Amino acid sequence: MKPNFFNTNNPVVLIMGKVWPEPESSAAGSRMMQLIHFFKVQGAEITFATAAAESEFSADLQALGVNSVRTKLNDAAFDVFIANLNPDLV
Repeated sequence: MKPNFFNTNNPVVLIMGKVWPEPESSAAGSRMMQLIHFFKVQGAEITFATAAAESEFSADLQALGVNSVRTKLNDAAFDVFIANLNPDLV
């Protein structure tokens, strides 16, 4: 039996990034992928949100089952998004 980091079976995790994870370009991108894999093993539903544009070096989050959302800075629509998502961890 794997240890569960969360108190719920299917926790909702929101990761907010300044940029898309680029594991081949930076240690930060590699670390972000480690965290995503950790939360996936815990059974989490993960959403990655950023205002940045994807690049050719961005990780394919969709292939990992991670929801990707482009947000706008200082936009009231984010309030609606976060309320609907209702994450357990940000």
